[in-house]
Amino acid sequence: MEELRPTIGPFLFGRVSSGVVVAALVFALLAGAGLVTDMFGLMALGGLLAVALVAWSAVGGFVAWKKERYEIHEHHLVARGGGLLSDRVTELDVRNVTHVKQHLSWLRYKLFDVGDVIVQSAGSSSAEVVFRSVKQPDELYARIRELMRHNGFSLQAREKLHSETPSSLGAALEVGQMGLGALGLLGGASALSAGLAAAGPVGVVLGLLGMGSLVALAGVWLVLHYLDMKRRTYEVYDDVVEYREGFLSRTNAFIPNENIADAATRQTFIDQALGIWDVRVSCQGSGSEVAFRRLADGPALQAVIRDRVASAQDQRQAEAVVEVPGDRPRASRPAAAPVPASEAWTAQLKMNTLRATLSGGLIRALATTFTVGPASLSSTYSFLGRQELEFAYDKVTGVQVSTGPLDHLFGTFSVKIWSIGSSTPITLAHVERSDVDLPALLRQCGIVGGEAQLDLPATFSFGTFARAHAVGAVFWLPLVLVTFGLLAIPLGLVAVWAAARAKRQAFRLHEHHIELEQGVFFRTHTYARYDDIKKVSVQRYAGIDAGKVTFFVAGETQIQTSKGPGPVIPNSFTAHYMPDVRPFITSLDALLQGRIQPQTAGTALAVADGPSFQPAVANTLVKLGVFGCLFPPLWLFIPWSWMALKRRHYRVEAERVVVDEGVIYKTHTSVLFDRIDSLKQGQAMFGKMFDNGGVTLFTAGSSLPDLVLSDVPEFAALYGAIRERYGS
Repeated sequence: MEELRPTIGPFLFGRVSSGVVVAALVFALLAGAGLVTDMFGLMALGGLLAVALVAWSAVGGFVAWKKERYEIHEHHLVARGGGLLSDRVTELDVRNVTHVKQHLSWLRYKLFDVGDVIVQSAGSSSAEVVFRSVKQPDELYARIRELMRHNGFSLQAREKLHSETPSSLGAALEVGQMGLGALGLLGGASALSAGLAAAGPVGVVLGLLGMGSLVALAGVWLVLHYLDMKRRTYEVYDDVVEYREGFLSRTNAFIPNENIADAATRQTFIDQALGIWDVRVSCQGSGSEVAFRRLADGPALQAVIRDRVASAQDQRQAEAVVEVPGDRPRASRPAAAPVPASEAWTAQLKMNTLRATLSGGLIRALATTFTVGPASLSSTYSFLGRQELEFAYDKVTGVQVSTGPLDHLFGTFSVKIWSIGSSTPITLAHVERSDVDLPALLRQCGIVGGEAQLDLPATFSFGTFARAHAVGAVFWLPLVLVTFGLLAIPLGLVAVWAAARAKRQAFRLHEHHIELEQGVFFRTHTYARYDDIKKVSVQRYAGIDAGKVTFFVAGETQIQTSKGPGPVIPNSFTAHYMPDVRPFITSLDALLQGRIQPQTAGTALAVADGPSFQPAVANTLVKLGVFGCLFPPLWLFIPWSWMALKRRHYRVEAERVVVDEGVIYKTHTSVLFDRIDSLKQGQAMFGKMFDNGGVTLFTAGSSLPDLVLSDVPEFAALYGAIRERYGS
């Protein structure tokens, strides 16, 4: 093991300087207000607050430096740190690294020979390991690259295939757009200067100095950004993508070809007129896109990256699994045979114009083209700009086929395809059924056909329906009484509709994948491979063994709203009204790992005992008590929270981590160790107060954690138990 520490001077400089800037702004605002209103006490208050902010940042920075250290092990990286009121430990398996960046801040690098090295995984940015202000960052950057080679990556960069830099026109366009934004800020500053001028000659001088300084800073900033754009270089090699950015401060980075999930090109209307492109490369994780901006020949760069992704895919298909030291096999079940490029189904598809028009998508139908290739599929939208999104087949994690009444009329359907690397799925919307060889498309996405090995139909009764909605009964039963039973009619119709949905639900287990068919008039078929399911949640309805099973698939989807991008939700699907879900609690994870066959997935398995942990109740109850002083209705949740926490347990078994919880509904959520991408351990303010902490588990392709094991008194032992099995 090699241990590193940040250099104290540069480490503190960044934290203290930010505190000084905030303190200066606070003082300037209060001092200016004091001058305008003749309330000179505001100036004294501003000075006191400024001193306090600087002192807080200095003390906090020193404490953070004392806690900050980094460990380089043979197969994993560890970052330890914290602040005045927190502690944290982040651990990342080297095999899960997707993107490595070296950032050299100009002044710190010149004066102290220090820089930052950022190692990102296929999960969220909160799971990355950052080596801050370390000495000789070039050697560390090369050391991590060599460590990745030792853990199975190629990273030789023997042959350069393409090189690209932002065009001068593109750089000028971006600087011009930023300049327009700077004008808005200067307009606000001029209004403040006018207010200061009303205070007399001193205010006029301060206003002129402030405006002059802002104009000079804006000009320097725009010039430096132009030079920064012109210094950027993006290079594609036979086994890695490398890029360099920056004029004074510099960034060097690389992405292994094995971990490129997809590539997309984008153009605005102005970009299209000027022939400028943006290329976005995703690295096996939602929200982990790397933008190569303002390129003159973006399609050529994308084509080379596309070819490298296909080549890496072919190589993985042709080679046997290579065992690296410390490697843990994911599954004993043989993988589904890939489709050779020569036998792949290819097509170029368009939406059915009339069908799309009835859904309000005439322009989208005319401007969208779907391309199914031998190694990937893509969606291209070209209207007042251009956007292209492409997925490699081996990064596809799930497929949903949807039909509705209009689709039956026009002979169409829609196929939604999830990728581990993108929060935007590709949807082959309203395409002609006759134009799509669906079995071939599914096969190329890794969903092999064949008869189901286990068919598990839903069983519905009105008693089960009532128990499934037991919590809702607290609200709707009083309403039924108040309306003299009239509300029972629509509730009965809802129950009849639920019965119809349950009757038409089909839940099938195949050799390599799960299939779920749902809906009455609007039907959805969902397909997902066992290897791409990262988390399983089994919930029993109130007082019975029937329940629902939810499968979470690698990747997530960002909801698009009328106001722009909305929340991010995990890709998942749920089978409802399953007759007896207790056996699934133990057997589904064994199925996902290939330890049992689908035919036996409904049989309960014995589970080896493992350590069990329970969260403390003090953290939550104190929070409710404190915030209840501001909003008293929160106090009503204290008894319920106490019961819920008393029924929550975290279990560490041989192959997985399980969370058991629930007062009315009993829920069991599990994550297999071989799905875990990285771990975090930490204590926040209340954890410090009550001497407990939490452990967070991340899997690939998600920007949010998959399991948060919070408020555990023995959190160090919990982390150690998970770490022992995760790293084995």
